[in-house]
Order: sequence, then structure tokens, then C-alpha cells
Amino acid sequence: MKWIFSLRYLEDDQPAERERVAVVGPANASTAEAVFRLAHVPDDARLFLRKLPIVRHFVEDRLDAARTGYYEHGRLGSVSWCICIGPVHEVLA
Repeated sequence: MKWIFSLRYLEDDQPAERERVAVVGPANASTAEAVFRLAHVPDDARLFLRKLPIVRHFVEDRLDAARTGYYEHGRLGSVSWCICIGPVHEVLA
């Protein structure tokens, strides 16, 4: 099963229209790390995000693919973040 894992990681002084990054891949740590790398998330913030239940369950492949998706957002100091994870049902070429 493939999943889409997206992240919007936004410092307070960055423009609000900054795009979210997304990776399609299996439910594992490398997919999550690819998203963190693409979003330029610092190491200390990565530690925080990895501990979130939504990310832990994704890495452990415990999310329910029958659900339409998972969403969590919050703040970490001067940064707002938003994670969206959902199953990929079809890939068009």
C-alpha cells in the first residue's frame, strides 16, 4: 500500500503561501524522513515530529487504509506545522 505524507512547516517570518511538501511511498521511516528533509525541518523539530502518534503509527504501519486520511497540526516555538497522511487509492500516469 502506498501513502501520501505531506507536511507544511512554516516559520513565523516566512510567507504564508509557502507550499507544503509531499512524498508518496510505503508506511515507514524513510518516507517520513524524506518529507522532513524536503521541508528543511531542523533536527530538533524532527525529533518532536517523530514522536507524534500520527507519525509513529505511520512508521509502524498501523494507520487504517480504510480511513480517508489523518491530519494533525500545531506549533513548535515560532513554527507552525501541519501533517496530512492518507492512503493512495490510484496512481494515474
